Amino acid sequence: MSFKDQVADDIGNVFLNVDEFSDNHTVNGKEMRVVIDDNELQEHPASDSIAGIFGEQTTVYVAAEDYGDAPRRDATITIDKVRYRVAGVSEEMGVYRIIIERWVSNNAVRTGWR
Repeated sequence: MSFKDQVADDIGNVFLNVDEFSDNHTVNGKEMRVVIDDNELQEHPASDSIAGIFGEQTTVYVAAEDYGDAPRRDATITIDKVRYRVAGVSEEMGVYRIIIERWVSNNAVRTGWR
């Protein structure tokens, strides 16, 4: 087995395994395995003129095979009925790394990346 074959097996059997790292989520109406990297969650104020509005940005990983064509920057992506803007996307060895963001008010209930 080549290194590339081993990496392909590891994507589904380890990295995107729901018993290891990923969870099932509904992305754009389709259920798939997703890794949500809360360690990269970043918050920043919208601007000095809009008090109480913050941007939340985090990174998700999905198999390119499950997702389909890569989303474009500034496209809308829906994860579990919550809409996000795609701030960036890259692909490595069959896995999309998608940076998503949304704006929330300071009064909104905030639990992790949602």
